[in-house]
Amino acid sequence: TRASELQPIVTGNVVLNPVTSYFTSPATNQGHRRFLAIGNFYDTTNSAYFYGSKTFLSFELPDLRIASAKLVLYKYAHGGTTTSQLSLYKGNKVLANATAAVGNYDYTPLEFNIAKQHLQPGSNLALELIEVSARARAGIAACSGTIFDEVCPEQYRPRLEVTYLTNILGQMELHSTTKLRKLGIASRDDYVSCQESLGCLLNVAYKYNDPDSNSRFRVETEFLAGDWQSFAEGDLSLTLPNGEHNLKIVIDDGGEKISIDIGSFDVGVTRPTAPEVLYQDEFSSRSGIKFMLADNEVVKSFQLEMCVGMLPSEFLGQDSCQQQLLKREFTATQIELKFTEPYEAQQKYFYRFTGTDDYGNSSASSWVSAVHNPELKSIDVTSLNYRKISPQNRDRKFDSANVSGVGQPGFKLRVYNNKFTKLFEQESLIFTGRDSAGKFLASGKYYLQVWGNDPDGYPYIPSQMHHILIDNASPKMW
Repeated sequence: TRASELQPIVTGNVVLNPVTSYFTSPATNQGHRRFLAIGNFYDTTNSAYFYGSKTFLSFELPDLRIASAKLVLYKYAHGGTTTSQLSLYKGNKVLANATAAVGNYDYTPLEFNIAKQHLQPGSNLALELIEVSARARAGIAACSGTIFDEVCPEQYRPRLEVTYLTNILGQMELHSTTKLRKLGIASRDDYVSCQESLGCLLNVAYKYNDPDSNSRFRVETEFLAGDWQSFAEGDLSLTLPNGEHNLKIVIDDGGEKISIDIGSFDVGVTRPTAPEVLYQDEFSSRSGIKFMLADNEVVKSFQLEMCVGMLPSEFLGQDSCQQQLLKREFTATQIELKFTEPYEAQQKYFYRFTGTDDYGNSSASSWVSAVHNPELKSIDVTSLNYRKISPQNRDRKFDSANVSGVGQPGFKLRVYNNKFTKLFEQESLIFTGRDSAGKFLASGKYYLQVWGNDPDGYPYIPSQMHHILIDNASPKMW
């Protein structure tokens, strides 16, 4: 349920003294003493060992609407060497816990906060206090309030501090509204509905009790106010425009006004503009496509759909894919869409872009198209600078040949013999007439071919074969 807890209009406090206050131990049936023993307490003054002690307290609760309560005891002795954990019970239910520090005659308060569901107005509250994991002669003693002396004076008696609700201006027993705090065009539940450019209608359900029937109330923000109401139960409504609003219920009995905070709501019901596609680049017709979108401070994420069929304008103006192939979401304006499989050759595909803002509002669509060609791209090699080299001659001329016209990183050079059998391949596009081990190749005819992969790892169509001669014979003199 979205119902809130009981809303205090005005609170009060009352301090209760215990009706009964004693402890039990196998060493005594009912210890009506100046102290309350908890755990295995050793009384050094009287050389008495109250092992297995449990403390019992009871209070008569006032017939008031109680919001909470706190039990306070004052420790004056702790015989242990480390802190102790105490648990407060009502029957077999643990209500609260506290930690007792080591030390004597320090009157450190032991506080147990009790939730209101354990507090019945006008009833007797019976409590039991025990030590968790009690150790030998390491128990605790707190002032009981039964006997007062110099060790336990009256100001250290146990007490129950009760916080209660008064009904001066009536009582708002229930108010509930949406749990949403950021409201956009699509925000909907039982308490809120929004419309583009108009704002959000927020409803607050309430149940109100005023014995004097002299008060009225309404829902307000810093700049807006709804109509005054005087009904015992119903809905308060207010339309919120774009912006941040702190809502409250204001109660007025003709004199003093009391406010109950409902919460802060951030409304945004304006759609962001459609994404602007600055350019598209088919960086590899087989493997994908790349787009650049204009910066948009409002849009926090972009949605991209790839479609086939017809444009929306061609089928009843619907702003959606006729047939969706894939959908992706991006936060950056530079988008690369990569394909794991090539799409159909010469097919036109449509791309739909939308943007979403912080409020969940979607923009209108932007559409672009591209024709895909799943064939591999070719490597264009213009020429070799030399068709004949003599790497072993001492003249150091024509020792290597360079493949020109290739500028892509990652290309490699394959070397074949005159029977088109691949001998080896190398990273450099400069052919030196040596094999992969650095040894000179024999004189003869060879073929060179460039190959490689595109930026996405797909292979290019290898280049044409280029023949080259190696002539290592020394010139003769006649």
